[in-house]
Amino acid sequence: MAVDLVPAAVQLVLTCLCEAVNTAPHPPAECCLRQGSGGPLMDFSATVDKCCEGLAYVGVGDMWPVGTGGFPSQDIVRQADGCSPTSWAVEVRVGILRCAPVGTDTEPPTCAEYTAATVQAMYDAQSIRRAVCCAFSVLKSDPQMLGMGVVIGRLQSPGPQGGCSDQWLQLQFEVPAVCDGC
Repeated sequence: MAVDLVPAAVQLVLTCLCEAVNTAPHPPAECCLRQGSGGPLMDFSATVDKCCEGLAYVGVGDMWPVGTGGFPSQDIVRQADGCSPTSWAVEVRVGILRCAPVGTDTEPPTCAEYTAATVQAMYDAQSIRRAVCCAFSVLKSDPQMLGMGVVIGRLQSPGPQGGCSDQWLQLQFEVPAVCDGC
């Protein structure tokens, strides 16, 4: 029976992200796993603001059996036949939370504050791209992953919400199933 490669692959993506952000200016204070591919909670409290501290994260999201049409299609035919899938697709969200310029009660953010936030966002986007390239290279070179697919989604930066800015991309990768085949 095959070994479940999902935890190792997710940890690889996280390791690549943590290494990438630590080589960029102003690395986030934390780099960790989060549940779900919908983005992490902003984790505000009376004394801690994860956005302003900076949070690099890998959110573990949906998983599905790979379809007879090939990765990343979901398999429904094989399930009806009673056979176990040959592989699984795993979706993760690779992202970085940052503080957005908010200004004061009487003044909007300055041009310098917007510029600094934009420059940092470009460094963060570069870190995310580097992390995904790192993970892609390692996953594709692993003999256990021979023939498995990887889909790199679009880097998204929808704009600040509630004083917090989040950039991310969805990464889908295929792993051999841990089930025995028919």
